[in-house]
Amino acid sequence: MNVLRVLGNIDRRIIYLLLIVAIIGPLMRPIGLPTMVEPMTRQAYAAVNALQTGDVLCLAMDFSVGYKDDLMAGVIAMVQHALDRGANVIMPAVLQDGPMLADEVIRLFEGRGYKRGERLVNLGFRPGGETAVAAMARDMRGTYPQDHYGTPVDALPAMNGVSTAADFDLVIAVAVNITPGGIDWIKQVQGPFGTKTIFHSGTMLVPQFTPYLQSGQLVGMLKGISGSAQYESLINRPGPATASMEGQSMSHLLVIILVLLGNLAYLFGAKPGTTGAKGAK
Repeated sequence: MNVLRVLGNIDRRIIYLLLIVAIIGPLMRPIGLPTMVEPMTRQAYAAVNALQTGDVLCLAMDFSVGYKDDLMAGVIAMVQHALDRGANVIMPAVLQDGPMLADEVIRLFEGRGYKRGERLVNLGFRPGGETAVAAMARDMRGTYPQDHYGTPVDALPAMNGVSTAADFDLVIAVAVNITPGGIDWIKQVQGPFGTKTIFHSGTMLVPQFTPYLQSGQLVGMLKGISGSAQYESLINRPGPATASMEGQSMSHLLVIILVLLGNLAYLFGAKPGTTGAKGAK
């Protein structure tokens, strides 16, 4: 019972230390815990996996820096998958932070050997929300005569043959708003042009967009960091989303173990306030 007594009186600083180790450990070195993949994530993977050499993926970067930790890992995983399939990736935005986030994606993949303009294009920001999406869907080059860096789109190999949304083989709408963002691509691109569309957002918008998935207007959906981790597992490239989810899982497991040990210590060890209290008034 001495062990139970010790557990019942463990210093809270030790608990904090164990919690820190449980969270930081997987972030530094992923453990490789099994990941349960949801059907919506498998559908998104299948749509990207269907891309072929020379196909065009339009990746709408309609999210803000505040959601970067939640969504960027999924963006990187899907871009890597599309590039592996031989597709070109063009990134427009109707949210102001989009070009900066797209630039981060391009710089990352430049470090992996891809050249800006040849396989990846940052088109930049256009104001107007749904109106801007409708304009680029019907006249891509008129809406974007040059990319975010000032290079004419006619000089970008990745933009060859891209004039309207009919030239997109797949759209991935990464958004944190119903509008401007997610719904605009369904209304102005998927509906009129029949373009396959994937939605990637935080869990808060999943209920609003699930009907579009069920109706077939969306061919897949990723929800936040968990969906990103699932996608990383499907392409066999564990990354920051996997590490984050493993850290969360290990911290939850530690809390469960501590709760169980604390209850055992209470039930079979010395109960608080009873030791040495005999005869006290």
